[in-house]
This record gives sequence, C-alpha cells and structure tokens, in this order.
Amino acid sequence: MYFKLNISDDLLTDIKAIDPHITILDLSQINFSDKTGLEITQIFKAIPPKVHYLKLGWNQLGDKAAEDLVAAFVAIPAHITTLDLRWNRLNKLGANLKKAFAAIPMNVIALNLSVNDLGNLNGQDLLDALATIPANINSLNLSANNLSNRTTKELMQLLASLPATITKLDLGENEFYIKTGIELAKIFSALPFKLTCLNLSGNDLANLTAGGFSKIFFNISAKISILNLSSNNLGNINSEELAQLFAAIPTSVVELNLSNNDFSNMSGEELASTLAAVSKHVITLNLSGNNLSSMTSKDLAEALASIPPNVTSLDLSYNHFAEMSGKNLKQVLAAIPLSVTHLNLSWNDFNLEWLQDGVSNDLLQIFSEMPTNINSLDLSGSKLNTENILDLSRFFIAIPANIKNLNLQRTGLNLISAENFQKLKGSLTYIKTLTLSYNEIHAMSPCQRQSLKAIIPNIRQIILSENDQDILEPFSNLLYQRYLWELGDRNNPPSLLNWCTFYTVKKMLNTESTPNKIVLPDEIKELTGQVPIDYLENAIL
Repeated sequence: MYFKLNISDDLLTDIKAIDPHITILDLSQINFSDKTGLEITQIFKAIPPKVHYLKLGWNQLGDKAAEDLVAAFVAIPAHITTLDLRWNRLNKLGANLKKAFAAIPMNVIALNLSVNDLGNLNGQDLLDALATIPANINSLNLSANNLSNRTTKELMQLLASLPATITKLDLGENEFYIKTGIELAKIFSALPFKLTCLNLSGNDLANLTAGGFSKIFFNISAKISILNLSSNNLGNINSEELAQLFAAIPTSVVELNLSNNDFSNMSGEELASTLAAVSKHVITLNLSGNNLSSMTSKDLAEALASIPPNVTSLDLSYNHFAEMSGKNLKQVLAAIPLSVTHLNLSWNDFNLEWLQDGVSNDLLQIFSEMPTNINSLDLSGSKLNTENILDLSRFFIAIPANIKNLNLQRTGLNLISAENFQKLKGSLTYIKTLTLSYNEIHAMSPCQRQSLKAIIPNIRQIILSENDQDILEPFSNLLYQRYLWELGDRNNPPSLLNWCTFYTVKKMLNTESTPNKIVLPDEIKELTGQVPIDYLENAIL
C-alpha cells in the first residue's frame, strides 16, 4: 500500500498516525531543510515497520550539515530495502558525500540517486562517495547526473568501483552524446560484471560527437539481458548504421526498449530494415511512444512484419492509433508477427469519441485481424466510462476469444453504472486473468463490483495495481482480499481472519451501543481499523 505524507507543522505526530500496513511511504517534498537533524532522525525512527520503500525526493537534503544527514541516514529503519534520494542537491556536500553514503543502512538493496548533479563533483570525491554505498545493492539509479562531465578514465574508474552485486543500473539522461562511440565503448567495458539490466535512455545517442555510433556496444557485458535505449532519437540515424548498432548488441539481450525514438520519421522500408536487424534472441520489444500512427498503414505494416520471429511480447502503446481509420488499423494489426502472444495497445486514445466516430461498427473486424496466437492484451488507458451501452457492448464483444489475459487499468470502469454492467453480463466468458486499477475498484459500490463479476464468469485471477506498475500483494490488506473475492478471484480466497474481521465491524455498527463502547484487544483493533465504515454500509457479507 502506498501513502503520501504532506507537509505539516508536526510531521512526527502525523507519521505515527499512518496506517501500520503501509508498505510504500512517500516523504518527498516535505522540505526537510526546515527540520533539524534530530527532528529528521526522530521522523525516520517512527516509520511504520511494514514500510520497505521510502521516498525522500525533493527535500534539499544536500543543504543539511553532513553530520545531521549522517545521523538521519543511520536512523533509517532496518526494514527499508528501497531508498529514493532523487532531486536532493547531494552534490553540495562535496567531499562529505562519502560520509553520508557510508551511513546508508546495509539493508538497502535498491538506491535512487538520480538528478543530484553528481557529475559536477570533483572526480575523486565522486569516486570516493560511490565507493561507500552499501555493498549489497543490486539496483542503482544514477540517471540525470551530468556524468558525461567526467573524463572517460574517471567514468571507467567510477563504474569499476560500484558494488559487484549490482544487477540493475540506470545511466539515463547523462548527456553521453558528447562522448564518441569509442569512448563510450571503453566506459561501458567497465560495467559491473553481474549487470543484467542497463538503462541508457535519454542520452541522445543519435548525435554522438565525432560519430562512431555503431561502436558503442563492442565491449559491453555479455550478461546484460535487458537494455533500454528509449528516447535517443534513433529514428534520425541512417538505417544502415542503426542496423550495425543493433548487430553489436549482445545476444544475451532478450528485452529491448526502443520507445520514444521518433521512428515515424523513417520510411516504411527504413524502419523495416532497422527492426529486421534486431537480434533474433530478443523476445520482448518495446516500440511505444513513436507516433507510429503518423506513418501510412502500408509503411507501418511493412515495418511490423519485419520484426524478428522470436518476439513474443510487443509494446505498441502511446502511438495514437485511434487517429487511424478502422480500415488502416486493421492492416497494421494484421502485420504483427504470428510469434507475438502479448500485445500492449494501452494509451492509444481508444475512447468514447473514437468509438462514436464510426469505428465501433468495425471493432469486431479490427480486433479479429490480430494474430490468433495473442492471448494477452493490454487496453489500459482506454476510456470506457460511457453510458452508451451499445458502444460498451461492441467494445467487449469485439475482444477476440483467444484473449485470456486482459488489462483494463485506468479505463474509468468505476464510472459505469451497475445497471449497464448487468447488461454486459457474460460478454467476456473467455477471460481468465483480469488486471484492474485498485483505485477504480475501490471507488465502486459493492453492487458495481458484483455486476462486473458477472461479465467475467470464468475468471481465475484478478490482479489489482495501485499505480499501473506496483502490483499489490493479495494479502497486503484486508480490503484488497475482499475486492478479489467480490470480483471472483479463485486463487486468493479471503482468510477466516478476514471474514471474522468484517463481521466484527459489521456487528459493531449494528449494535445499540456506539462502537467506541465495545472493547477489543489491540491486535483486533489493528485489523478492524482497515475496514472503512462506508464500505460496510452497503457490503454483501
């Protein structure tokens, strides 16, 4: 569960009152510059015991005295494993930064140091500081730190000094374009030995100084399996040179992110030859945010048809496909390789206006053009909050029967009435797994949730996501378990404790005595406190 604490005059009291079941605590933009070292230390010590992810971004921690920051970091509880320190002007600590980093608890295994201008530190100060971060860290974010300001030799030393345990490293937005391809090849040769995930997004690699673009990956680790090259203007590079770059990517890479690269600037033939050069070992390919709808359907179909046959997961989100006619969209979807089993079409502006623009009548044919091997479809961000039941019915019925796993996060389902849900009963009988937004389900009435359940009578698993990325654990809170049960999830039935807790609170509401007069043990109070009174007023128990 996520919780954001806002600025207040008494942070210590506020943090002690937080729901004890919170797992992600956001203390960003609290402005700790107004707090003493002792106050920050007391706040950190009061963090609830189930919190494992602590966000401290935008707090100007770099303005604190080194000894105060050291004391604060030492006070971070042992249950914190992910620490976010982005946007804190940590470079202002200079040579004292190593003292602060050395105070970060050893239990932290994921550390975000992005946007702290670390590249403008003295080279030796930066090297000394990063050499003191916890030795057990496996995920490190150094993005947007102007690291390109350091020399090739300094960057090689920096990367070589990082903990050997690191498997995930983010070097995005560090303006590496001011280096040459040969220099970058030397720098990347010093990457941690165990590294499997590398993010180089937003480095404008298409505009490398003195060229050498295709040489970047000559000496990169052969252990890397996930490579992010998004937002590098790759669509503005000669397709032949781009193909050479792809050919140099290690065959160990199975997940390649090429999103937001202006590929729509290429002709169909150029993009086709570029995608055809992607390693045959890649199974997950991300082409989102490339404005592909601005290409002609013929050119785009030619490009998609050239995707290597081993790709099983294809991301085409954020490409404004709703701007295409139904006829053209059919041609594009029909060109997707038969190997693809998971297709992401989220956030493509599929909304009421698109449906009413004459497309709704073609939906059945549009979706039927997708390869029949696709069994997982992501349509999140498609605004379905319409009272036009005919359009809704056409949308649901058009989803092919081969789709077993469907994602409908942030589609406005909570704005659809129970009556309209009831009219769609049984329209998604083939769906086995459904991913939804926790907040939208939480905003529904029990009757809405029951009516939604009737649409998916053969459901096996419901997945609820808090913010499109963080999948909630089934037993993270009692209410979440309850929602899974209401929607028909068969994998995570409510526990006996869950049932008893809800009945206890219901009994408290129905009794002639006020709830405050009923004495409960503290451990029971902790559980009953998770049940919102407004839920029980109309709940089906």
